[in-house]
Amino acid sequence: VPPNAMVNNIVIGRTWVDVSGTLYLHCATTGCTCTLEFTPCGWFSYGRYEYAGFICDKDGNKKIKISGKWNEYCDMVKCEADGTPVPDVEPTRLWTCTEKPAGDYYSFTHYAHKLNSSKGIRTPLP
Repeated sequence: VPPNAMVNNIVIGRTWVDVSGTLYLHCATTGCTCTLEFTPCGWFSYGRYEYAGFICDKDGNKKIKISGKWNEYCDMVKCEADGTPVPDVEPTRLWTCTEKPAGDYYSFTHYAHKLNSSKGIRTPLP
């Protein structure tokens, strides 16, 4: 079940996306669940792009805490059953967003530029 997404400033200003609500994932094979809470953007961009949640085993015991910013990075750390991180365990970076091309008007990624490129096409498409 995905969280709500809202696009802001469609008519005037710099367009940006805000995601808020709960993302719920369930593995039918193992019974594990993941619940992530996406923070809505507050005044002066407080909490913008942030999320946090837990991966639980089939009995509902919290095993891993996941947190980050959905447009920058994702970290995980093993935790106790009550959700507190295990002492002296460093968070592990699971994913980091690649840098976007500088000065791009539409804020496209390198992948989006490749999709929009006609480089390598030798003949017109039918």
